[in-house]
Amino acid sequence: MEFYKKIQYTSPEETKKAIQEALNKYKIVHFVGFDFQINIHDYFTELSDFLGLVISMDEDKDTGKRTGQRWIDISYDPARPNKYRSSKTRQPLHTDNSYLNHHDAVNYFYCLSQAQVGGATFFLDSELLIKVLELDNEYQLLEDLKKVPVSFSKEDVSKTKPIITEDELGIRLNYNYYPLDKDNTPEAKDLVERFQHFLENRVHHSGIYTNIILTKGDAVFFHDERVLHGRNAFFTPNKGDRILMKGSVILHSRKSKNLELFCQA
Repeated sequence: MEFYKKIQYTSPEETKKAIQEALNKYKIVHFVGFDFQINIHDYFTELSDFLGLVISMDEDKDTGKRTGQRWIDISYDPARPNKYRSSKTRQPLHTDNSYLNHHDAVNYFYCLSQAQVGGATFFLDSELLIKVLELDNEYQLLEDLKKVPVSFSKEDVSKTKPIITEDELGIRLNYNYYPLDKDNTPEAKDLVERFQHFLENRVHHSGIYTNIILTKGDAVFFHDERVLHGRNAFFTPNKGDRILMKGSVILHSRKSKNLELFCQA
């Protein structure tokens, strides 16, 4: 798959088709130029239904349990400074679905309100990750990332697999430092610490990732397992000054790889 494509809004139906076509080829699709004469929430709801099987993403803000609702609001709330969902702090590189036991998710954010300063979402291509590990002679780390199973869990869901795998479309990633399952082997826990150290001390300081700042009406769609992503810190004083709505879908083109999920829908 190729890495990035920007799509300008034209008309409701043409834009849906353009995004669908692009997502079958590109890991990241950046959508701009929304027409505010139509209802933004209705449009993105219809678009997600058009693209494939919708995965309900919402989690209770206090318990973390899944609610069964499709949208999760990522909005700044100074009363909740210790959760990435509501804080204005930097969020390290990760995949969203590290603990969800399905594959091929395309996740997306659409923007309702932009922070006054900062808050870009940044992305690291899986192929570039492999390249910089090799350039730093981190061959043992790379081998372990491909070999050692690591479990990530949250509430009553979990996933166990190596952090780096590969399929017919290329490199897959599954990683999030914080929902690491406490029952992992010592080898797996050590691997996660080594990998996080590399991401924090080499990748983050290098500036090699791609920054995307969403303004109101913009959206970014990304194949969750084909990139790592995170968020820059931002500056804004008031609750709700920065609001992104997040959703997830498995594309119709990946139905044959996810028949069980599609049959349950």
